[in-house]
Formats: sequence, C-alpha cells, structure tokens
Amino acid sequence: NPEMWTPIFIENSGNLVPILDDYIENVRKFRDAIADYDSSAVSSLIAESNKIKRIIK
Repeated sequence: NPEMWTPIFIENSGNLVPILDDYIENVRKFRDAIADYDSSAVSSLIAESNKIKRIIK
C-alpha cells in the first residue's frame, strides 16, 4: 500500500535513484535499438542482460 511504501522509497532514495537511472538507460538502449531496427544491437543487449542475470543468481 502507498502509505507503507512511500516513506521506504523516500528514505532509500540515495540508493534507488542511481539504480533507476541505470535501468532507464538500459531500457532506452533497447528502445533505440528496436526503433532503429538494429538487430545486432538488440542481440548484444539481450546477451549482456543474460550475463547480468546469471551473475545475480
């Protein structure tokens, strides 16, 4: 519920904002590659995402 999560997000903004900025930049890279019909870039971005996913597990 918003009453619970809002203060948590605000209190942790110093940690959350950089992570959100990175996420937004990565989504923008995917968006641009797809919009440009750049299959090579899309493939590279997917491969990089898969590497990160394996590291996190």
